[in-house]
Amino acid sequence: MTNLKKILPVAFISLAVLFSSCGSSDELSDPSTVNQETYNGIFTSLGNIKVNSTVTHLFETDDGDILYAYSDRYNLDDKDYLGTRVEAYGTVSTYETLDKPLFNVKRITEAKAEDLKEEVTALDYKNTALGVSFTYLSDWAVTETLDSLTLTAPAIVAEEEAESEIAVLADLDTIWVVKLPAGLTKTSTDEESVRIEEIQAYTEQEYPDLSIYKSETNYVGVDQQLAVKYKTELSDLYYFVPRGSDLYEISFHHSSLKDELLLDYTNIFSNLVASFRFLPTEGTVTDTTDTTDVVEPVEPVEEVDTVTPDADQVEFTKYGSFDSNFGFSISYPSPWYYSGTSGQYIFANEEVEDTTTPLVKLRWSSSGTAGTVRTSTSVSITVNVDSRYYTLTGTPEYETAMQKMSESIKIIEE
Repeated sequence: MTNLKKILPVAFISLAVLFSSCGSSDELSDPSTVNQETYNGIFTSLGNIKVNSTVTHLFETDDGDILYAYSDRYNLDDKDYLGTRVEAYGTVSTYETLDKPLFNVKRITEAKAEDLKEEVTALDYKNTALGVSFTYLSDWAVTETLDSLTLTAPAIVAEEEAESEIAVLADLDTIWVVKLPAGLTKTSTDEESVRIEEIQAYTEQEYPDLSIYKSETNYVGVDQQLAVKYKTELSDLYYFVPRGSDLYEISFHHSSLKDELLLDYTNIFSNLVASFRFLPTEGTVTDTTDTTDVVEPVEPVEEVDTVTPDADQVEFTKYGSFDSNFGFSISYPSPWYYSGTSGQYIFANEEVEDTTTPLVKLRWSSSGTAGTVRTSTSVSITVNVDSRYYTLTGTPEYETAMQKMSESIKIIEE
């Protein structure tokens, strides 16, 4: 049964007035059909409206159907039944002389709980093994494997509309994220057109059905990754995103017979793609930003200790940047997340929460000493920019990254 429409008993009196003109003679002929039925719904009184000597009440089912009703066993005017949602079982008969089926109620019990739809919310998804994160809707089911994951749309095809449960599942749209060992050789140091040609060659060899469609160059996700896009005549969408020697497929597959949902599901997929981001993989950091608008480090405002770092360094080939509300801009490694408060920013390789352990901290003040301070467990780099001192602190393997970050700090003129 579907959700009940909450209707006050007084509303049913109005309905009864409408039905009064559609009544019949006092005597009922033989019924045209007779069935045993169980409904969840509400009884309401006819008031002063008389249909015939048999009908005493109206009954509205959870599906919104209206029946005439009576009972030889129950007083339907009882406060436990009238205007209260109940489960009722009995005989439903149709007559040529009645405009509504007649419900002879034989049993009344407590109604089953209504099926309430769970609220759909946006969820943040992170898969460190696959090295990706994105946002998706909570009513899509996620299935994970070693090198891929599938999101399946909510089951919108009722089982009675399909031949079997398998047919129902086959009609559901899906979103795939797949890591492909493509063996790419071109990197961000090569011309973009050369990289695109390599991606096209691989995809059209491994996906021959896509070779008949014209590809497009796109930039997807939070970090505006370079991507090659295909769209099929069936409205399937494919994005192929390079990362190192691998290629990631992010695709939407429209299988549903419910074409009226195609636009909604396409928008859901587009939002997922817009939120997509690569995460640092175990022990390594790869080129994760392929946008042409890369912020280049500026010349340092003040001389900084550039002694070769003691620890092996984690290298980042691409940097993003942001303008702080506290009057400066700074570059940072593209795979990182950041969050700031008054006097401090923290940078991490995951979305920043209260329990997040930062990789690097940035603080600033009106006084300090420019230079680099090293210990066995940390490195602090301080620069003076326009009479304000900025200090970056992190573990030794990020010293090179912190040097580039410190060199990129610029004052934003209001």
